[in-house]
Amino acid sequence: MRKDLRAWLRDLHRRTGHTTVFVTHDQEEALELADRVAILNDGKLEQVGSPDDVYDHPATPFVCEFLGEANRLPVEIVGSQTFFGDRPVLGGLAQNQRGKASLYVRPQHLRIDDDAPLALPGVVEHLRRNGPLRRAEIAVQGLARRLDVDLASQVAPAIGERIRLRITHGCLFAAA
Repeated sequence: MRKDLRAWLRDLHRRTGHTTVFVTHDQEEALELADRVAILNDGKLEQVGSPDDVYDHPATPFVCEFLGEANRLPVEIVGSQTFFGDRPVLGGLAQNQRGKASLYVRPQHLRIDDDAPLALPGVVEHLRRNGPLRRAEIAVQGLARRLDVDLASQVAPAIGERIRLRITHGCLFAAA
C-alpha cells in the first residue's frame, strides 16, 4: 500500500506542479518522493539537497549513516592517499591533507578485486541472499566490526575464503 501511495503522490506532484512539504522518518520514502531533501538531527539542519546529492555526498557522518548503511573505517590521510593502518586503501584525493579521519563506505561501493593495488585483505565470514544481491560479511584485521559488502548474486566467494576488497567510492570526514 505504501508503494502505491508513493506512486500516487509522485503522479499528483507531476500533474499539479504544486509545492508540498512532506515529513517522514522513512529515508527510502523521502529519497523516492522528494526533489529536495532536508535532513534534521535533534532540531539542527544537517543538509539540504537533491536526493542524489545527500545520498552520494553526505555533508556529515550523521547524514551518511542516516540515509543508508555504511561501513566505517578509521583512517589516516597523508597527502592524496588514505591509509587503513599501514595499507593504502583510497587514493587520488583532490587536496593534500593530513590527519586522522573516518572513511564511510556503503556496501555497494566495495568490490572483490584480487588485483587492485589499493585493497583491504579480508576473510569471508558470512554470506546471505537478499533477492538479486548477496551480502557478504568480511573480517578485516584491525577492524572490530565486519565489513558489509553487496555482491551480484552470481558472485559467490566461499565462507573462509581470503579476498581483497577495493573501495570504489567513500566519504571522508575529519576525526572529531
